[in-house]
Amino acid sequence: MQGPAAGPFETKEELAQNACELVTAQPGATAGQLGVEYCVLWYYARDARQYFISYLSDVGGNRASGKKYCEVPRARDASHPGGVFLLGPGHGHPHR
Repeated sequence: MQGPAAGPFETKEELAQNACELVTAQPGATAGQLGVEYCVLWYYARDARQYFISYLSDVGGNRASGKKYCEVPRARDASHPGGVFLLGPGHGHPHR
C-alpha cells in the first residue's frame, strides 16, 4: 500500500480527530441512513515516532453472511525504514 493519506500526527487523539475529518469529508458520508461508510488504515512509524493515516476506502457491500466489510492492506511500503506498526482499520458511520 502507498501512503500516507494524512499525517504525521503526534498523538493518537490528533490521529483520531483527523481521521474523523477525513472520513466525514468524503462523498455521501453525511447523508444519514442512505449515506456511504468509509474506512481508513492507521499506523505508527517507529523511525518518525509519529502516527499516519493511509488507505481510504469505501465500505463494501454485504457478504454472504449479510455483514458489511472493508478491505485494507495488511502491509506497508518501505517509506519508513524503521518499520511501522499497523494499528488497524477504522470506519465511520454516515450521519447528518
